Amino acid sequence: MTYTREASRGLEGVVAEVFPKTPLQRCTTHLKRNIISDVRIGDKREVAENLKQVFRTGDRNHTVENAWTEWQSFCDKWGRYYRAIKRRRDDCSYKLYFTYLNYDHRIQAMIYTTNWIERLQKDFRRVTRMRGAMPNEESVLLLMGKTAMDKKSYLRQVPRIDLDETLFPPEKAAPQPEYTISGCYNPKLRELAEMARSASAVAEDDEPKEN
Repeated sequence: MTYTREASRGLEGVVAEVFPKTPLQRCTTHLKRNIISDVRIGDKREVAENLKQVFRTGDRNHTVENAWTEWQSFCDKWGRYYRAIKRRRDDCSYKLYFTYLNYDHRIQAMIYTTNWIERLQKDFRRVTRMRGAMPNEESVLLLMGKTAMDKKSYLRQVPRIDLDETLFPPEKAAPQPEYTISGCYNPKLRELAEMARSASAVAEDDEPKEN
């Protein structure tokens, strides 16, 4: 499990305490917005392009180490004009914005921002507001589930990240039952199978022999 959210030191501390092994990914979109909002209008386009390069996705050669070096270069470049950017250069907590680079390059865009979650929450608010009062909690859950399943933007193919033995250590497969019906184990099937074989053997013995 990876925890993605907008930077919040208090909540991050709670998550680290309760789920100490959970990787934390801060939302890069919120960071970029905050930085761009603090620069002059004439610099906004170039700053945005530089940030896009630092926080790029889909590049299998873009590692956490490379990204951190590019981040510091970005801070050196713009820190000459903006103190807020200069102060961010050596803040190690900003490495939490690059956790997504530890994952397969094909799903990095799904991890490095909370936009996916925010869009889904927006849809939840929209459909519940349209329907007004709901009869019970179960109906609300069913409505939200249907809304999430109908979201076409979530239909992108996810690579077989379960093949990564670091993230998913191999486990011994549980022994499969010998007799199943529709995928469900039935303990009486063994007995029925034995009875059927016995009946078949008796029937063969009772058949008349040809001379």
